Amino acid sequence: MSPSHWIVRTPAAIAAWRGVLTAHPMHLIGNESIVRLCASPEMEQRYGEPTPVGLKRLLLQWPDECAIDADSVFYDVGAGFGRLSAFFRIHTNASSVRGVELNRCRHRHALTLAESVRQERASAAVGDIDMLRGDVRQIGIADATHAFLAAQCFGEDLLVELFRMALAAPRLRCVVVLSRKLPVTWSDRVSELVASFGQAVAVNAVPTTYFGASAAFFQRGRCGGGSAAHGPPPPPPPRWGVQRGQRCWSMDEVRAEMDRQGQRIMT
Repeated sequence: MSPSHWIVRTPAAIAAWRGVLTAHPMHLIGNESIVRLCASPEMEQRYGEPTPVGLKRLLLQWPDECAIDADSVFYDVGAGFGRLSAFFRIHTNASSVRGVELNRCRHRHALTLAESVRQERASAAVGDIDMLRGDVRQIGIADATHAFLAAQCFGEDLLVELFRMALAAPRLRCVVVLSRKLPVTWSDRVSELVASFGQAVAVNAVPTTYFGASAAFFQRGRCGGGSAAHGPPPPPPPRWGVQRGQRCWSMDEVRAEMDRQGQRIMT
């Protein structure tokens, strides 16, 4: 499927991203791998992030219901080393991309990555990129239009607070949850808040440094601007299949699809 019109895949953008990767290679194996580089005993700081292939597939699979435009403010919560923030800064025309990371070591590396993006972006991107360190509950997402949650190891209280923040953010149009499958901390409390925010429009597989994960896209309000248009589940997609918002997903369907993708990833 061809990229959506809002995705910036110009030669200048592609060259800029290659320049960033050259300056900051992403080692995936060994003691210097990206997963081990800033390892921490705290559970919420031990997740990985999308691989270079995963970043590309994530963006090309991104449903148009959650399209990013020149008025968008994109928050990457659990930004890690900042590669997703950097990739979306270069390949979209969002007015601002903001990565939020708690781990000091990861944030320090993310700052150097952001500086490389600023050096490369002159001919490829127009908006800003900021890498913020701290707890997102103190930093806030009040001005966000899009929030990407690397939720593989997020606790229940954090998920609850994030979706409360999402409900209170007046411009927020889309929340994306990335996890190998919905975390065990995804409780009924979380599901109730998600249902108050909106409904899932796509569930896509994403290659990551922890084998792989699924991205569930939640659009604010009801699918299509009206009542939910549930239909029979689509046929299983290819290994890294695309579900570009063709239907509305119930939470049970989201959970089942993420579990299915998680089992395929691990086998």
